[in-house]
Amino acid sequence: MNCFALQIEKARKLVESYMEKPQSQPELQLDLTLGIGCSYAPSQANCINISAVQGVPQNLGLSSDENIMPKAQMIGAAIAAKDELLQLLTINEPLWVKSPIGNETLILRRVSYEMFFPRVPLIKSSKTREESSKGSRIVSINPKKLVDMFMDPDIWRHLFSTIISNAHTIQVVEMGSLEKRSGAISLMYADMHVLSPLVPSREFNFLRYCAQISDSVWVITDVSFDYLKEKTIPSNSWRLPSGCLIKALLNGFTEVTWVEHVEVDDNIQTHSLYKDVVSTGIAYGAQRWLSELSRMSERLSSFVPNYIPCHDTGSVIGVAEGRKGIIKLCHRMLKSFCEMLNMSKRGLEQFISRKSNEGVWICVNQMNIEPGQRNGRSLVAAASFWLPNPFNDVFHFFIDANKRPQWDFYWREDNPPIEISRISNRQNSANFISIFQEKTPATNPSERVMIIQENFVNHLGSYIVYAPIKVGDLAVTLRGHDLSMVSLLPSGITISEAVSTANVVAAGEASSSRNHGRTRGSLVTIALQIHMSDNVNSDFMDAANCLVNSTVQRIKEGLNFHYLE
Repeated sequence: MNCFALQIEKARKLVESYMEKPQSQPELQLDLTLGIGCSYAPSQANCINISAVQGVPQNLGLSSDENIMPKAQMIGAAIAAKDELLQLLTINEPLWVKSPIGNETLILRRVSYEMFFPRVPLIKSSKTREESSKGSRIVSINPKKLVDMFMDPDIWRHLFSTIISNAHTIQVVEMGSLEKRSGAISLMYADMHVLSPLVPSREFNFLRYCAQISDSVWVITDVSFDYLKEKTIPSNSWRLPSGCLIKALLNGFTEVTWVEHVEVDDNIQTHSLYKDVVSTGIAYGAQRWLSELSRMSERLSSFVPNYIPCHDTGSVIGVAEGRKGIIKLCHRMLKSFCEMLNMSKRGLEQFISRKSNEGVWICVNQMNIEPGQRNGRSLVAAASFWLPNPFNDVFHFFIDANKRPQWDFYWREDNPPIEISRISNRQNSANFISIFQEKTPATNPSERVMIIQENFVNHLGSYIVYAPIKVGDLAVTLRGHDLSMVSLLPSGITISEAVSTANVVAAGEASSSRNHGRTRGSLVTIALQIHMSDNVNSDFMDAANCLVNSTVQRIKEGLNFHYLE
């Protein structure tokens, strides 16, 4: 408590700098309704029927020509993985049983799987563990467009920005057909993460293979592949044949059936707070991918020309172009927030400094600024903690504008924020974008600072991501103008259910089990991003550390929870 009393004024000064001059970032180059990947020239695939490559340690990074393995070996591995995935996608019993912690999720029965696909562990570790899950969902994205999205790594990571922090193509192995992408094979890299600095991300080098099964069905297959001859870095996670079946429905919708199957090394420590969330498959399982795909499907429907649903509130966003501009800006804000929270494996070229102090992660982020502007830096301070309160109670505490002064230092009790506009997703009232201003705004418009915020819920948990935005930048956005110079410096909160595995039987041991995981409170991560106008010093770092700890304490007090040491 002494820290809170001594450093509170420094914390307030940090908040003032955070609100004063947020730095601009490049506008999101992805229009979610246009430019869905490029079409490749047709190429006849030379599909040699050889067995899949058995596991070898991964070595991450870009490759050189001499390190790339023979093309035939990659094609053979991709085909073998596709054949296995098709069986996993189309067969339920005896391969799949209901998960004891989720009614909609299936997990592999290990004995049956090993009878179908005998193999040896691919990760050489004393604590090798497998995660498997299967589920399906109907979305409103055109199946051909969805295939294009998956085959373009830039669009794929935008589609799943809460899961993928980085993705790129290492090598195009086969281009596939010009029109339908069937036969396309790419060697790709992806970094997948959970939105807490306490959970290490998972990095994969993998082959992605697109095959059209019939006129209305496609299968997208992923399988880890070590493409380097020199193997110096052991693999900590290996993607066994995984992917999705994309099936066109008569009503214009698409059914997506998803399989996730990975092998991981439990020697890579996940903090005890998130251990159960990861080990039960909630963090990286099929339902998380499907939930995010469903959310983005709703987002895409928001781009219908001249469509403004009747449940949107407020008079600020009165035209469709303004609504579209706000949605695109929030997508950029969310993507930036997700990337900054992946702290455990960020490169030194992006982070000048990093330390963990009293449970708070503090990083200095070198931001990319538009040409002609000086480089900008921001400080990111984050912490994860447990609350005994139920998940929904915590989420509604954060989205209640009247309670915001209880935890956000910027807002004061005598001048709380008011919501002046809202954009809602049609199918979920918990998913919406808000614009806030002070109840009594400054007389001079140039001194007014507004907040743009997006809230949503998916399988992993809920998200509240927000950033200050200047009145002029908001006006540019609402007019549908170029957003590349609009400044955003996002902060945010993520909330997950704390799941206990005490009553969960071993995965795949019994299909009739009714033992469900018990929820035991909520896991909360708060991340604050602050503009830096000067060099970092110890006082600045201490004040940032105190700002996060003070905010955590205010959250606990607002939720009537006092932690007993």
